[in-house]
Amino acid sequence: MRPPRLASLLLLTFALPALAGDAPGTRKVSRREEQRLLDEAVKRTNAACGAAMRMRIDWSTWAAQDPGERRPHEGCSAFLKVVEHICETSEGQGYMRRMLKTVRCEYQETGMVLGLGSREDDWVFFYSTAWERGPEYARKLENWMLKLAP
Repeated sequence: MRPPRLASLLLLTFALPALAGDAPGTRKVSRREEQRLLDEAVKRTNAACGAAMRMRIDWSTWAAQDPGERRPHEGCSAFLKVVEHICETSEGQGYMRRMLKTVRCEYQETGMVLGLGSREDDWVFFYSTAWERGPEYARKLENWMLKLAP
């Protein structure tokens, strides 16, 4: 059985920061607090998916950002929430459990980038804020995930 349609799940990614109440950049968060928030999000996702993944943040890529915009936990947590929704079905849970080992979160010129990999050097899923308005990107993500499904 196919995992849930990513196009609809990605909509949740974009709605979560708005539901949180703070507009991006309105509240400064220390690096320690960012890491704590991300660690909590990873624990929730691991529990939902039966996985044992870890999150790696490339802080050097965030250092060049305006201090008000250095909030990697917002985007990373929203992305992990989508992964949790995929894990709501047994098929999705099994699929993500096999795939989730490492999550990379970094900032590039195109925006925030996340990658899921079964190994440190095996990135199979990426998301960038520069592409969030394009439905064609949601279709690409879904196609990549389906190709990887056993």
